[in-house]
Amino acid sequence: MGARPTDAATAPASRRRNPAIKLPETKGMAPTMPDPPPTDPPESATTDEKIAFYEKRLEQAQLNLENRTKFLERLPKMKASIEQSDNPAQGMETYKRREKIVQDNYDSAKKQVEEIEAKLAALR
Repeated sequence: MGARPTDAATAPASRRRNPAIKLPETKGMAPTMPDPPPTDPPESATTDEKIAFYEKRLEQAQLNLENRTKFLERLPKMKASIEQSDNPAQGMETYKRREKIVQDNYDSAKKQVEEIEAKLAALR
């Protein structure tokens, strides 16, 4: 019988969309990223509003620091596991990179908490 005839694989001629569907123009399937939350309250905010803003940010920063502390505490167990593995040399290379990243993230989170606490102390 033979193969059936097929159309050539081509892209559509236009990227026209149905105007009833209000989708944002993006590149492919990638979603658009929302703007990051503000790091400081608006200038027009009262002192009480600024304190509330920084207290909420402090709560989020403390949660982040708590998570980073857990990751830092897991490092010795991870190192022991790698030392007992079949290929400890390769595992230690990966461990050293992770250790640096975890420590940097912990230091960054700790610094952020200290900065927010200093801003709150200045407002109170």
